[in-house]
Amino acid sequence: MADQPQLGKPKESFEIPEPRVEKLEASVAECASRTEAAKELSAFSKSRPEWWLRSPQYDWLLNTLLKLILLIFVIIMNIWWTHRVLQLVWLSAFPASQYRLANSVLIALVTTSLANFLALVAIVAKHLFPSSK
Repeated sequence: MADQPQLGKPKESFEIPEPRVEKLEASVAECASRTEAAKELSAFSKSRPEWWLRSPQYDWLLNTLLKLILLIFVIIMNIWWTHRVLQLVWLSAFPASQYRLANSVLIALVTTSLANFLALVAIVAKHLFPSSK
């Protein structure tokens, strides 16, 4: 039968060679790498600026500072937009003005600008500074 293994001579055993211990030698690249690692370690232990730039405290400080800058930018842009809307309303009130806006348009403009100001600041602040819960 072709599917069954042939029973014949047992296979010969093989010899396991003795382990060789080679002389441990470091290459020039390994020595240079270790030297650089030692310099880096001593720099981190001696000077604060290099360690501080890679620390979680610096990361938290930078993250919070950038969030505050973004929030202040949004508030400034909203104040500028509100100023421009009030300027438009003020100029449309004079009879000698070049353009006239209807009362309903003025009410809609002021209302949506106020809602935009409050909502955008609230959304940005809530997203940048989420509650810890």
